[in-house]
Amino acid sequence: MADSNRRMHIGATLQAIQAAATITALVLGGIWTYMLFVEQRQLFAHLKTEHHVTHVSLPDNRILLMVDVVQTNVGSVRVTLTSGDVKISTLDPQDLDATDVSSAWNFQAENPNIPGGDLLIEPGESDQIHYEFILSDDAPLRIYTYYKNPTAPGNTGWVTYSLYDPRKPTASIASP
Repeated sequence: MADSNRRMHIGATLQAIQAAATITALVLGGIWTYMLFVEQRQLFAHLKTEHHVTHVSLPDNRILLMVDVVQTNVGSVRVTLTSGDVKISTLDPQDLDATDVSSAWNFQAENPNIPGGDLLIEPGESDQIHYEFILSDDAPLRIYTYYKNPTAPGNTGWVTYSLYDPRKPTASIASP
């Protein structure tokens, strides 16, 4: 008799655990379904970053370099860019060493901020950040941008490099 009571107690406990596990699975599945299909949110952001670079010639062999960084949210997670960095370096052919090409790049300018503060980009949308730098026009430029991914762990983010030669003529900007 004690043995059958014990079996009934164990059976009732297992049924309670099974019911709790089923309810938990249904709640978690519902939350996941809502986020994925209704909110269309996933865990990590996917951002495409492009540079659009042009310049205007200034006196004394100087240029006004204009860098437009276009970010397109190609994922289904809203992206909030809170920190970014733009660095401009010039190529110095005299420092060009076949063993260490990176030593030929001389740092020229930096803007470690996102103008206007945080930038929110919804899925499927694009936004543009405009930067301006006054530089010498005597060497090719390497443009580096980095924007931290706030949805990913660690220091991961989006990095883009572009090369631009201000010695080549730029398309004229004319109004009709």
